[in-house]
Amino acid sequence: MLLWMTSINLLHYGVHHELMKTTNQARGYLLLSLIHGDKLIIINLATEKTFMKKIYLDVCCLNRPFDDQTQERIKLETEAIFLILKRFETGQWQWVSSEVVDFEIAQTPNLERRNQVYSLLIAVQTFVLLNKELIKRGEELQAKGFDGYDALHLAGAEHEQAEVFLTTDDKLQRLASRYATQLTIHVDNPLRWFQEVINYE
Repeated sequence: MLLWMTSINLLHYGVHHELMKTTNQARGYLLLSLIHGDKLIIINLATEKTFMKKIYLDVCCLNRPFDDQTQERIKLETEAIFLILKRFETGQWQWVSSEVVDFEIAQTPNLERRNQVYSLLIAVQTFVLLNKELIKRGEELQAKGFDGYDALHLAGAEHEQAEVFLTTDDKLQRLASRYATQLTIHVDNPLRWFQEVINYE
């Protein structure tokens, strides 16, 4: 985790060429992070694949596996989320999370549920810290009607140039669709988005 944050901080301070390696022995892959120009490129040396997708999951997605699985929609969304998490764990995709995710999970009143959700974060590769720029962008989005947490989540995802922001919140998706031209990130449902992705693989 610290190495990923170090990479981001080096990029922030204008270091344009930096090479680092870290080994995740628990999962058996060697990750190479290369800062080149203004891009952070992360490569799984075990498979020689570059992370092509940077994905941000909101807390609704992280809670989905612990919702009532007897409901068909919830069950299908949970399956999609687990398949996405598997791609993070195998190093195919890059999971972007943030300080806002941590804070929002911490507000979960049920301790068991809170710990269950926290346990999913082990596969996070990029962790975004709040700063004045992100707070300002969050305020801009909140003025358009986005919830305070959602606004900061979106600001963090935009900052890291994630390919997609995934949420099971229908209201958030509708609002993001309304302001799509004013967002620099695509917002989608995890089930619908994953189905589209595998159709093109």
